[in-house]
Amino acid sequence: MAGWSSLCMVALLAGAIAGLAEDKASETVVGLVIILGMVLPSIIGTAMGMSALRKGASNPVAIGIALVWNALLLGGLILLMIIGNLSG
Repeated sequence: MAGWSSLCMVALLAGAIAGLAEDKASETVVGLVIILGMVLPSIIGTAMGMSALRKGASNPVAIGIALVWNALLLGGLILLMIIGNLSG
């Protein structure tokens, strides 16, 4: 989940998605694609990482890395959404 969300985030920040929205309807479609392609997998990956953690036992490092990376991606996307809503 973190890998897919990372690829989509790179495409978003590189400007590959910028030319797709020409009118209000296409902006809505691009927003939906961003939500389904980036936000939803980040939420699922964060939830999967949190559910894989075992209390009182040692956890593999990969679970911690995946959890933190998914949470950082999710936080960054939420921050971008807040900035986008307040800038208009």
